[in-house]
Amino acid sequence: MVLYVSNQSFDDERVRLRVTLDGQVVADQYFDVEGQHNWVRFPVRVPIGRPLELAVEADSGASLRRSLVALEDVARGVVVDYWGAGEEAFVGATVVREPVAFA
Repeated sequence: MVLYVSNQSFDDERVRLRVTLDGQVVADQYFDVEGQHNWVRFPVRVPIGRPLELAVEADSGASLRRSLVALEDVARGVVVDYWGAGEEAFVGATVVREPVAFA
């Protein structure tokens, strides 16, 4: 599976995101919005059929916790996007079957 992480916020052009999967750090770095088409790929090995916890924390205070189950031949990845700024900031996650075109 691949985690795709991106800053989609023109209001917060540089954000630090810490992404963990079952408590293991997958990414802990700054992400620039650039042209919004800059997903960074993080390939991860995950067990098929076992629940996992995805957690994302932004330096703005926005966060996300979501349970995932990787099913064989169904999900190819998870897209994590950061939006907004300040108290309006939020993080979203979407399971995808195909690779992100711009990553």
